[in-house]
Amino acid sequence: MRAHSKYWFANVGEGAHRNWDDNRKYGFVSAGGGTQFARAIQRLRIGDKFFAYLSGVGYVGYGEVTQEAVMIRDFVVDGVGKKLLELPLKSPNAGVHPDNPDLCEWVVQVHWLKTFPREKARFLRGVPVYRNVVCKLNNPKTVDFLKREFGAVRSKTSEEEFFIKLTAKSPVAADVARKLLNWSRQYFTSVEWKAEECDRQIPGDSARGP
Repeated sequence: MRAHSKYWFANVGEGAHRNWDDNRKYGFVSAGGGTQFARAIQRLRIGDKFFAYLSGVGYVGYGEVTQEAVMIRDFVVDGVGKKLLELPLKSPNAGVHPDNPDLCEWVVQVHWLKTFPREKARFLRGVPVYRNVVCKLNNPKTVDFLKREFGAVRSKTSEEEFFIKLTAKSPVAADVARKLLNWSRQYFTSVEWKAEECDRQIPGDSARGP
């Protein structure tokens, strides 16, 4: 069994209920029209990174989840301060069944790290495309291709960055780690900070739309 790459796949298929231009502009992905689709999009958690696939076109986005799925009637667009259904949308039926949790669209807020318009979608020939709404990416060839195309590069975490992140998660753990680091410096000449996945937006198409 292949190990999970820590990246996810999300299908952002288009139609009367959803549109990629809306996704890019307002920072979200969605699914709905049935409990199985709602449950799929609800798998995404805050901090998850995923690649968005536009059915029949190719991969069009790379983002990080910043808010877990809510019913479309309750989704407020980050930085705008208005509910999504109060804004102009290209998908005419996005708001159908707004009060029915089994049939409405469920919306996940996304910070886009890199997006492409549909005409510039990335597609890797010879590799099967996932048919799920949301699933784990575990094909190494696909993952390597997408990381290159969307600029998911590797860089080193500095000592300061490490302790800022750790303190935010657990001040107690950060205090213990600091003591261990200070102890290690008494016996070792240097401490190497290992590389981690670091996301940066490559100059080019805006992550918030045209």
